[in-house]
Amino acid sequence: MSYFSEKLKSERQSRKFSQEYLAKKSGLGRRTIQDYEADKIAPTVKSFEKIVKGLGTTPADFLNSINKLPSSSILKEKNGWDSLTDDEKKKVLEYYTSISVESLSHVLRFDSSNSLAQIFTKKIVENGTNFIGNNLQKFRNEANLSREEFSKKCGIPTDEINKYELNKKAPTCELLGKIAKALNVDEIELIDGAIDSSKARTISSEEEYNLSKLKTYFYSASDEGQEKIVTYAEDLLKVPEYQRAPDQEEK
Repeated sequence: MSYFSEKLKSERQSRKFSQEYLAKKSGLGRRTIQDYEADKIAPTVKSFEKIVKGLGTTPADFLNSINKLPSSSILKEKNGWDSLTDDEKKKVLEYYTSISVESLSHVLRFDSSNSLAQIFTKKIVENGTNFIGNNLQKFRNEANLSREEFSKKCGIPTDEINKYELNKKAPTCELLGKIAKALNVDEIELIDGAIDSSKARTISSEEEYNLSKLKTYFYSASDEGQEKIVTYAEDLLKVPEYQRAPDQEEK
């Protein structure tokens, strides 16, 4: 189910509205509301605006009802939904009607100042929902891997890879990590589509093992625990003896 479908159902039920009542308030058909909640069809911008008006809220409040969503940055930068161009409104709406809550969960781990959230925001406005699939296909081709070969390497079925590359489906956070690892890039590079070769270096098997453990610890921690892990790491790197020397960098 898409984020939009689940959010619409949640907002309607929290107000104790029936589908028929919301349809009447929105000026839409009851079957249309049913199809939106069943994720059978996606609303147009005009229909979306009618729905949120029927709910007694605004597009910005509907999209920003969960903190830390990429839309928060977009709407803040553009001074609200009404300041977006028609094309930007369409792209923001396409994002939330195509991505699932599970797929969106990795974005919720970061605030709007984080580079990952900033990249998501920029890509949504520029490209709609196409950037992950396009970048996946680009990196796979650069690695000279067929979909079948890549499927075996990352452990994801070929038909799923095909859906990702055609932008028919977005990978979950866990699968995004598997895809990035199989392509020898990190998640941000996969989203952004560019690799900073000046910073690239070979990762040893020991480093890869330690990084894997660190990720496990990080994602097992609560929000407060994750913040402390980051703070501890930042404090640790302020100590000269724990900093990597320039001559240790592998090009």
